[in-house]
Amino acid sequence: MTGYRRPGKQIETLKSLGVPARKRPDNRVLVLRVHCMYPVASPDRAAAHKPKLKPVPRKK
Repeated sequence: MTGYRRPGKQIETLKSLGVPARKRPDNRVLVLRVHCMYPVASPDRAAAHKPKLKPVPRKK
C-alpha cells in the first residue's frame, strides 16, 4: 500500500496520510480493514480538496 518494505517507514507514511497503523508482535504492520475500505481524510487534506465553486449566471 505504501511501497515501503520497512515497517517503520510504512507506519510513518500511513500516519502522515491519516491512517491509524501499528506494529504487530511479528514486526508486520497492522491496519484495520475498515480504514482501508472507508478511509477518513485528515481535516488538512479535506480542506485542500474542497471544490472551488463559482456562481452560475441566470438568464432573465
